[in-house]
Amino acid sequence: MSTKTAGASSSKKMDVKEMTILAMFTALGYLCLFVFRFKVSFLTLEFKDVFITMAGFVFGPLAALGVALAESLLEMVTLSDTGFLGAVMNFGGSAAFAVTASLIYKYNKSFKGAVIGLIAAMFSMTAVMLVMNLFITPIYAHTTIDEVIGMIMPLLLPFNLIKSALNAAICFMLYKPISQALKKHSYAQPPR
Repeated sequence: MSTKTAGASSSKKMDVKEMTILAMFTALGYLCLFVFRFKVSFLTLEFKDVFITMAGFVFGPLAALGVALAESLLEMVTLSDTGFLGAVMNFGGSAAFAVTASLIYKYNKSFKGAVIGLIAAMFSMTAVMLVMNLFITPIYAHTTIDEVIGMIMPLLLPFNLIKSALNAAICFMLYKPISQALKKHSYAQPPR
């Protein structure tokens, strides 16, 4: 077997491994929707963003974006009662959180980089969700933008900050053991 063929075969195996791990992260995030899903008014507190972010920490921001999209579509066709609009909001929030955290971590792979990435992710997700609530909630809830603005301080801002902080804390606690297990078994590769 030539060096080129061996390299292509090795690359193909890594792609299969990467896809397998990304599917695992997607499945774990989806499982969280069944086990840890709490309604607060019309909002939903869940922890799928932990696994979307872990996918980004291991394989980079594009992987996080792909897993966020897969999670949102799966949720839309199976669990959601908010349809397409809910999927758009779920994708926007999850992508803002996971891509921000994994992008910062990609360029600063350290304890400090992880902390900065997760804190930035909290604020990124909160900001994106507030903007999306202004435009999508009036359509979904058949309400006015002024009524949504009135919900920002008592409901939307604290809910999104708490949700993102909980996701960040859980991600921070679980990432190291999971990444070490993946590296130990040669399942992880550096982000692209």
